[in-house]
Amino acid sequence: MFVQTVGETYEEMYNDCQEIRTYDQTKIGIKIPATFEGLKVIMQLKNMLNKPLTASSLEKFNEDGELLNEGTRG
Repeated sequence: MFVQTVGETYEEMYNDCQEIRTYDQTKIGIKIPATFEGLKVIMQLKNMLNKPLTASSLEKFNEDGELLNEGTRG
């Protein structure tokens, strides 16, 4: 099972990871958003933690439920 960080800044995500580390070490991995800040957290923690880390993608939807892709035009 993975627990998702909820912070948006490097500091918030890093602090989330530190809290998640206090959970059952044998059953919980950490899921970090694949943002610029999230990737910095992953690089910082990858050698410090003895638990799985995964990056999660972020999808944005408009009010009609249509997927928005930043940087692309449809």
